[in-house]
Amino acid sequence: MIQHKNGESYWYEKPLRILQTVLREVDAVNYNSTAVVEYMKQTYSNVLVINAGGIFDFFHNPLPTAHIVKQMGGRDILKEISSACNAAGIKVIVRVDFRGVTDEVFKKCPPDWFGKQEDGSPLLTKNTVTPLVAPCYNAYYRNEYAIEFINHLLSNYSIDGIWHNALLSDPICYCDRCKDSFKKATGKDLPVERVSEKQDLADYWQWKSVSANRNIQSIRDAVKLHGGDKVYVAEVFNMFDVDRSQRTGVDLDQIVDVFDFLVCVAFLTENAKYVSYSDLDYPSILLRYLNSLSDKKQPVVLFGGNGTSHRLVMDPPLDTRIWLWETVSLGGGMWNCVFNGNHPGLTHDRRNALIHVDAYRFLAENSESINGMAPYADVAVLYSKRNKDLFGSEDTLVDSYNLEIQGIERVLLENHVQHKIISGGQLNPQNLNDVRVLILPNAASLTTEDVLVIKDFVKRGGNLVSTYKSSLYDAEGNQLKNFSLSEVFGIAYSGSDEDTYKDAYQCIEQADHPLLASIHDTEFIITGCLTAICNKASNDAITITSHVPPVVNQPPEKAWREVYRTDYPSIIENSYHKGKSIYFASQLGKCIYTHGHTDFSTVFSNTLSYLLDNSFVLETNAPSTIHMNLLCKKESEEGRRYILSLINHSTGLHRSVREVLAISDIEIRIKGLGCSQVKMLFGDKFSWSIDPQGIKIHIERLQEFFSIELW
Repeated sequence: MIQHKNGESYWYEKPLRILQTVLREVDAVNYNSTAVVEYMKQTYSNVLVINAGGIFDFFHNPLPTAHIVKQMGGRDILKEISSACNAAGIKVIVRVDFRGVTDEVFKKCPPDWFGKQEDGSPLLTKNTVTPLVAPCYNAYYRNEYAIEFINHLLSNYSIDGIWHNALLSDPICYCDRCKDSFKKATGKDLPVERVSEKQDLADYWQWKSVSANRNIQSIRDAVKLHGGDKVYVAEVFNMFDVDRSQRTGVDLDQIVDVFDFLVCVAFLTENAKYVSYSDLDYPSILLRYLNSLSDKKQPVVLFGGNGTSHRLVMDPPLDTRIWLWETVSLGGGMWNCVFNGNHPGLTHDRRNALIHVDAYRFLAENSESINGMAPYADVAVLYSKRNKDLFGSEDTLVDSYNLEIQGIERVLLENHVQHKIISGGQLNPQNLNDVRVLILPNAASLTTEDVLVIKDFVKRGGNLVSTYKSSLYDAEGNQLKNFSLSEVFGIAYSGSDEDTYKDAYQCIEQADHPLLASIHDTEFIITGCLTAICNKASNDAITITSHVPPVVNQPPEKAWREVYRTDYPSIIENSYHKGKSIYFASQLGKCIYTHGHTDFSTVFSNTLSYLLDNSFVLETNAPSTIHMNLLCKKESEEGRRYILSLINHSTGLHRSVREVLAISDIEIRIKGLGCSQVKMLFGDKFSWSIDPQGIKIHIERLQEFFSIELW
């Protein structure tokens, strides 16, 4: 952690329990700062995020572009609430929003403070009740004016930091600053969407990302002039965003050094017309990803008890509670964002006002133990922004990366396999030290250094699982003639793929192979999505299954082949020095996630058992609906401390969740940690004992969440 002059860490470097109240104009009428503070004490919240201004000001803004909320009258709500929070020992971060201004404010400003459309007219927002005149990343309003605005707040109010709301800028801007900057950087004129060449647009998006970084860094620098204890964070969205991150030039991995803690917006649903629920295990993969980006910055999940798609009523309560338990089980901080009322207990729908109390209390009471914890991992999954940008898509049929990751993650969770994510820039021998299996879920684009690190990992005795086109592209996204890891995989790319979405199979070649354990009485297993057609490249490699070309099922009388077997391996094992490689020619993770046939998950879970020698740190009788997360922290050279948490996902068939079914008599054996002490942190009755194999835990009944500390 960053250190103060006196050696202490900053307040934002410990697990955070945040409440954000996004005030509407009408909420200013009877605003009650005393009630807000009392609610925060009741719910174990230690940070408040409150409106300062930008589009609408909740303080007496003396700057010429002020747009003070009329309903506030002569009061200064920001001063009232910041003073009340300071007296209660609650930190205050203020929300600023520089996405645009009303027409009334625009008329007060020089027109070149904002962005321009191609025809020279003002750039406008598209997702507001009435369009706002919008600045781009290079505009005066987002830079010089924003810094003046922030300096005024930090100089005149007792606040602890800045929340940069609506950070992202989507459209192509044609203002003079953008024209000049793009010309200087590329020698080109600004492109026009649907007209310009693909490469010209690619150059623009890359330049835009540089512009965004420069703007974000300048705001951070302005905040930090007021002290290292002043925090700067901003709004960044889903780790699987493709279009939004490309168009806005901002993604999670590029903000690591700029934000003081790593927060990601993660509501149960998107703010969209058609509501669909995110997977309940999304916080799990998100927290692992945020941990991979930095082990020195607190990861925080931004949720909402009243959600974001229908803001005047509650979000489904059981879904929300599972969401929160997944978050705290991996050491994540929480940020409850409510979009109306003084606080969640003083608004239209108060049913979820206390939904987060149990999770916040757990984090408050165990903050010292949790702080500095990271996922224990026998297995690591490589995640790469470069591959997401190259091969990810919002279109399920087109996507060949995001769903691959999500399918792999699903099986790891269901099988209680303890794992971590290694982000692309963090793939190095040090991060692979304790890892026994490395998974490449269609890690198609690898750098030369990546390939060397992976080869060395397997050469030294590590095991590798790879899917589809892993290592078939260079760092720039150019397809190669063969896999860079061909000698590790034991196969060579033929140069073609086959559409195996329908009527496609794999012929079993080694029925007694451990990867096919529990699969009996069949000559085939299913395949799906797309398959890379490969040739065996090593005499020592073992073809476990071979590719069967699609067997078209109409007319049914013709649904057969003279010969099903081919010489193209679809699952192949190869030894490389001291390690093993298992390669899947199909999009295995995507098949698991979208198709769901048990062949896919069975073969993958068998692969993990085989490569880990059936030796897992956790052995349990718990069903796959119980997620288990083990965190560890090195306390001293003599030993480590651990936290084991269980989250109950035993629900009905449909979302939203109607009930969580309690599970009784759960047995867990924790092996190889060298612990001799256990302490209950949260949950029902349990017992524990020590035997030669480790610590044995018996949980009488699991309702929603259970957690223990071990040392």
